[in-house]
Amino acid sequence: MLNYWSDHNQRVYLPTLFDYLNYKLLATDKKYVVYGKSGFYYVVIKTDKGFLYYNTQQPELKLQASDLVEEYVAKIEGREVKGLWGKLHNKFNEYLDKECDLLLNTEEIALEIVDTNFNHFLLLNIPFSSQANANNSKEVDKLYKG
Repeated sequence: MLNYWSDHNQRVYLPTLFDYLNYKLLATDKKYVVYGKSGFYYVVIKTDKGFLYYNTQQPELKLQASDLVEEYVAKIEGREVKGLWGKLHNKFNEYLDKECDLLLNTEEIALEIVDTNFNHFLLLNIPFSSQANANNSKEVDKLYKG
């Protein structure tokens, strides 16, 4: 089943999937887009392999559309008795079956292609140190909240 989802990851326009799953668009840049939900921030990038995203707590770990659906189903719908894999399969197919405006052929946010090792923190001019962690965290929150 994982192979099935990974085959369809390239079809998904990731910013629209974040919108579809009710994540809030917090910031846009020519190289990345930031979404947030429940105190977590996610950065969407475009690479030569398609759209990828990462959680700001682990920018080195790049994820695909199917990973986002898996996380969503596990958090939001994981309480029901139905099997997680079946729900994951249904949710991913529900998205793929939507009109083409949710898929890759209609990009609303134009992103530059970046390397898969991209980390938006390297573009920020905020010093990070163990002593300044609390202040830096507040500064980063301000960036995302406007």
